Formats: sequence, C-alpha cells, structure tokens
Amino acid sequence: MGGCMEKDELLFLFSDNTSFALKAWNEPNCDGISLFDLEGTENKKYSDKKLVSIRLQNGRTFESLSYQPSGDQMNYFRNAANAVQNKLIENVKCK
Repeated sequence: MGGCMEKDELLFLFSDNTSFALKAWNEPNCDGISLFDLEGTENKKYSDKKLVSIRLQNGRTFESLSYQPSGDQMNYFRNAANAVQNKLIENVKCK
C-alpha cells in the first residue's frame, strides 16, 4: 500500500448495500500508520448490519486493499457495541 500514508479512507460495505467511509485523522507519515475513529454514531447506526467488505485506500497513492470478512467477523459492529455496552472493553477517547 505504499510506505507513506496521507488522507487515507476506510470504507465499510454492508449486506443491504449501505456503506460509510471514515477518513484518517492522523498527520501524514511514512511509517505506514493510519488512524481512524470508530467511535460515534456510525458504530451504533450500523450495529445491526452484516459487514461484507472493508476497503482501505491510501489517499496519497490511491492504492487500495480490500477484505471480505466471514463468519462472526461480519458482526463486527454488533459485537463492538455489545462489548462496550456490557463493559467488556473500555471506550477510550482519542486525545
């Protein structure tokens, strides 16, 4: 995906053909690191939908990588919402 990351985008596609995209919030870097905030309304809004594809696009080179989850991975947003609600994981705010 190229070593330098800038203005990257993470796209989620669901089984009902809805989707949403997140933009990386970190500064451009050549360490291969992109940071996305999965907290907020999007996580709750999509917690009842099955995830069918995730795509990461490098905003600098426009190279992309796609992943098709299977099994319980398709319930990522539901599992994450349940884990936060049941205090199995801590919801940490980014600085």
